[in-house]
Amino acid sequence: MRQQRPSPLLPCLVGILTVAICSAPGVAVAKETPPGLTRSNPIPSPGAFVFRGSNGYVISVVAEPASGKGQDQVLVTMAGKSGDVFYRAPANLDGEGIRANLGAVGTIDLTWRPSGRVGMARFKCRGYRANLYLAEGFYGGSVHIAGEHDFTEAALTRVKGRTGWYRYTDCGGTTSEGFPGPGVLLEAFTSRSRQRPNAYRYFSVVQNRPGGRVSYMAELGERRGRLSISRLAFALGRARTLSFDRDLDTATVDPPSPFAGSGMFERVIRGRPGRWLGDLVVDFPGRPAVAIAGDGFEATFEHGFRESHSVS
Repeated sequence: MRQQRPSPLLPCLVGILTVAICSAPGVAVAKETPPGLTRSNPIPSPGAFVFRGSNGYVISVVAEPASGKGQDQVLVTMAGKSGDVFYRAPANLDGEGIRANLGAVGTIDLTWRPSGRVGMARFKCRGYRANLYLAEGFYGGSVHIAGEHDFTEAALTRVKGRTGWYRYTDCGGTTSEGFPGPGVLLEAFTSRSRQRPNAYRYFSVVQNRPGGRVSYMAELGERRGRLSISRLAFALGRARTLSFDRDLDTATVDPPSPFAGSGMFERVIRGRPGRWLGDLVVDFPGRPAVAIAGDGFEATFEHGFRESHSVS
């Protein structure tokens, strides 16, 4: 039996599952109350759970039911102090269960076991408030996670469904970016590499005000068969880890761990990407010493700012 899920066309709430009805021009309003708004018609299962792995990582598993004739998927996130990694893979979500094979990364084979009780969670998002009703119970079966290069590992046979309710209590966040601005933004990127032609690499440097702390972030995206992988690494450095000239034609960065080495920006022609050189590498979770400067990279360097905001 397929999972009973709220309609993806209901636009009121931000989250993985939409659980409210609202009107909008050109959008038909459903006549039936979607699961979650009444105790007699609760959301049938959390569709997600969270647990801890080794080395300080927090691991979340989120079911992503397909729309139409697409393929069900599962998103596994491993979040650590200096980096995150996201694995997305095809899944079988029949019968409220979560089953997926992530190859060498691990396996998930869980069945939803409702307790017969209904719990309530409060939701607030962009001024909208709701009491959400969810079936209580647990996932039973087996989960085994083996992070590449042993960056984390975990195994479990049972997890309470309530741990998946976090999805309904947080609207998430947004990022704003502006040009020009009081600070500087440097971005370097490449979409190809000789070793991994399906991979992309991205690196950003943000200093929102002169003399302020410098935020460093790197991203590596790749595909491995049917598995889609995205890795993030980040660090916060002192102002002295970034230096540049007045006209923003040259810049040098020397970020802290998990980065090593240095990167250098050189402008070639105004209005076009410049060169991004150096021996800068980063240790991503599961992928150490990845080069994020050198041949194949382009870069931009401009006055601007970038800020993250909570949505509430």
